[in-house]
Amino acid sequence: QRRPRRPADLDVVVHSASIVSFDPPIDEAFRINVIGVTRLYDAIKASGGDPHVVHISTAYVAGVRKGIVHEAPLVHDVDWRAEAAAAAAARAEVETQSRRPEILRKAMDAARAEHGKAGPQAVVQAAEPSRREWVHDRLVDYGRVRAQSLGWPDVYTLTKALGERAAEELWGEAGHRLSILRPAIVESSLAHPYPGWIDGFKMADPLILAYGRGILPEFPGLPDSVLDLIPVDLVVNATLAAAADPPEPSRPQYFHVSSGARNPLPFRAMYEHVYEYFRRHPMPDSERGHVQVPAWRFPGSTQVLRMLRTGEKAVEYADKALLHIPASDRTRKLQSDVHRRQQELEVLRKYADLYQAYTQAEVIYDDRRTLALHRSLPPDRQTEHGFDSAVIDWKHYLQEVH
Repeated sequence: QRRPRRPADLDVVVHSASIVSFDPPIDEAFRINVIGVTRLYDAIKASGGDPHVVHISTAYVAGVRKGIVHEAPLVHDVDWRAEAAAAAAARAEVETQSRRPEILRKAMDAARAEHGKAGPQAVVQAAEPSRREWVHDRLVDYGRVRAQSLGWPDVYTLTKALGERAAEELWGEAGHRLSILRPAIVESSLAHPYPGWIDGFKMADPLILAYGRGILPEFPGLPDSVLDLIPVDLVVNATLAAAADPPEPSRPQYFHVSSGARNPLPFRAMYEHVYEYFRRHPMPDSERGHVQVPAWRFPGSTQVLRMLRTGEKAVEYADKALLHIPASDRTRKLQSDVHRRQQELEVLRKYADLYQAYTQAEVIYDDRRTLALHRSLPPDRQTEHGFDSAVIDWKHYLQEVH
């Protein structure tokens, strides 16, 4: 695909394009978060310009670790070129695997069990989407397991870390100016363009909504772990300030746009604020009037996951048992209840897998360089366009703004 030529007189380039899903297929994650970085620098070099590049990363590139993470380059020896090449080759490999008899036989058996009464053509039409779903799930698993084997919780944070390394090698250490911003969990704005603005649901929102719907009776998070949220307008303000303060060539600078170091929000405190909110403003439920949100006791991840496995086995047993009972209004009601419970358990399993690493984090992102940048602004700019996370009142933010 032919890309338009970039002008040669650019002063600043802000690179914020990214796939932000935690669990995309491995080839998609690398194509956007790593190869996309290389294409940007190829295009800038082809233009003949020498802009200051502000690269938007994430604080969670630090991976699975404890303690304080400083505003500095990551320390690892992962070869981003080799990993990107392997990720690109994964789809062809998995597509080939999906056409093996044992995989196709499972897809046909599943389609026959669900659509057999509708005839053989219906079975065939259902089998191919099942194979494609297997390919997608397999590539997601490739990404998750590869990331965890290298010390990152998911393929998103792995590819963002390797995207940083590509930016450093191709631009920041090659005689050019590079600033890397690492926001924490970006959520709705504190003030601009108005309080509570954000485009779409972000990381914490599905968890909050699932809790509000009453389908998270417990969660495997550490109550004292810091959930590092940052309003999106503070991230924008920090990006603009960094763009106006370029480093020396070949000396990249790093900024943690985060809140945990000076204004920490423990996971228990977030839960309490959200619990209070939904007690006052319960979500409607077509069958039960309004949802009564559960009170979490934080029994620990081992007990929560044991409860989850027990629930999954019980639902599986109930589902099989109902297949052998004659149909009636009562059995249809039971089937509906079992299906609902199955969906709730699937949501809990999904969110436990996706969020556990973030709600059990024992890490603080040092933001002294970011605070110094904020304080370097004129006083009126600090008030209107600053990014000091200490100004956030978490109870007011979560209950009245977000």
